[in-house]
Parts: sequence; structure tokens; C-alpha cells
Amino acid sequence: MPSNLSQKHENSRIGNQGPNCKLRRSTLQPLLTSLQTQVLKNVRAVLMAVDADPSNVLKTTVFLQSMGDFAAFNQVYAEFFDETKPARSCVEVAKLPLGALVEVE
Repeated sequence: MPSNLSQKHENSRIGNQGPNCKLRRSTLQPLLTSLQTQVLKNVRAVLMAVDADPSNVLKTTVFLQSMGDFAAFNQVYAEFFDETKPARSCVEVAKLPLGALVEVE
């Protein structure tokens, strides 16, 4: 069963995006930046669904299948959050659900 795309926690909103992204390594190996951009667009859509935007995000956790993707993801991430960068943890994981390459909580 898929997880909720967003959850309300007291006065905060928490978004979760990853497995619901339809772009996977098997079809977009050469377009990793497009995949990473799409994941963050999905995060934006989740935020908008609860009347929030990236400036409302306090912390993210990023899961990468390969830390070799960090530099490229960091560029996309920096553009997404502009001036209000939240605290962030980034970890490499052996495997993500549904074969995803990146997941952002």
C-alpha cells in the first residue's frame, strides 16, 4: 500500500516523495538529472497540495542509491530551495522501493 504523499504534524506539514515517482533507472539511466528534477517537482506538488511551498520545509532526508549522484543532485536541490535551504541529511542506500534512484522525505 502506498504511503500518504503528505501528512500534517501539529502545525507543520511533512511531505514524502520517492516511490510514487514513475521515472526509474531502467528507463532513464542517461537522464539522471531529469529524474532528480522530477522528484523535486513531485515534492513541490505535495507541498502545494497542503498550501505550502519549499520555504516551509524545515528538514529533508535524501536517500540516494549511489553517493556518486550527490554532486548532480546537489545542483538540482540548490535550485529547488533557492534562498531558504532546510537542514538536510543525505545517505546512500543499497536499494530503494520500486527501483527508485532517489527518494526525498
